[in-house]
Formats: sequence, structure tokens, C-alpha cells
Amino acid sequence: MRKSFSINLFTFQGVGFGINFLSMNITVKFFAVGREIVGSDALVLTLPDGATAESLLWYLKETYPQFQTLKSLLIAVNEDYAEPHSTLHETDDVAVIPPVSGG
Repeated sequence: MRKSFSINLFTFQGVGFGINFLSMNITVKFFAVGREIVGSDALVLTLPDGATAESLLWYLKETYPQFQTLKSLLIAVNEDYAEPHSTLHETDDVAVIPPVSGG
């Protein structure tokens, strides 16, 4: 069962969040431990235009401190790993990739 929540990032100040009155809604998908941390497999976030993968990670780590304990945390945009400075767009398919174990 899919659950979604909407969060407005304009109340947060941090990396990539200057004064910007234009916004976009982005659905962010979570897997494995990420889903456990946020309590959902997807969140709909209201981001300022020009938000980056780095600013999304900052927000997640500030809002969900458990993310800070993970060894690595990556953002995928449109099924490719995103660089920290990659700008997010409303139509992007965004996913948070937690650390993977294997052997």
C-alpha cells in the first residue's frame, strides 16, 4: 500500500534554499531503510525552484536525523545517480538510494 505525504520546504533554511517564491512539487521515492525512516515509500515535497540534489539531502538529514547515521545516501534522478549540484525539476523521477549490502 502506497502512502504519500506533502511537506513544504519553505520553512527550512539551508543548502540551496535562498529567497525564492516560485515552487515545484516533487515526488521522492524511498526504498529499504529509507522507507522505514520516513514511514512511507514516497513523499511529495514542495521545493523552491532551483533546488538541487544536495539541498534535498540536507533537508532529509535535518528532518529525519536517522539519515545522518547512514554510511552513504545517494539521490537518483530519472534513473541515474545525481551529482550534488544537479538541479531538480517538477517532472523528475527522484529516488533516495540507501546503502546497499551484499556479498
